[in-house]
Amino acid sequence: MRVLALACLLPLPALADCPGQVVFSCPIGAKHLQLCLTETDLIYSYGKIGAPDLTLREGLSTVAYQPWPGFGRTIWDSVRFQNADVSYEVWSSIDKQMSEDEPPQDWQGGVIVTRGDETLADLSCSAPPDPPFLDVLMEAKKAAGQCWDFEVQGWAACG
Repeated sequence: MRVLALACLLPLPALADCPGQVVFSCPIGAKHLQLCLTETDLIYSYGKIGAPDLTLREGLSTVAYQPWPGFGRTIWDSVRFQNADVSYEVWSSIDKQMSEDEPPQDWQGGVIVTRGDETLADLSCSAPPDPPFLDVLMEAKKAAGQCWDFEVQGWAACG
């Protein structure tokens, strides 16, 4: 009985099948959203742990990661995967505390599924994502030879 109780305390990402580093993970109802980083790829997985409904894999040099631009009350970032004409944009955000007496906020996250201008699904994490922020992708993109150009808000070759 104690082993079962301890297993229930383990975070869900520890139960997921990720061949690299889990960089985003959260439950969405009975399903699970996860991003897994390998040396060369980012893997999107959504569905039941161990048997996802959808898995997408994209190279670090081509994955569409949008870092927080550094201004505004909300700190956010997102990464988009393309599957034929359907986009899956995983996002993470938190509102900054504007004063000490304001209660701290929890990280939010989820995935928005679109086809063209049509939103097919807008799913939010039912618990804060863990890890909460996708900023590790900035370093991964740099390691892949790309640097973020804040002037044009896009990726370019480092150098």
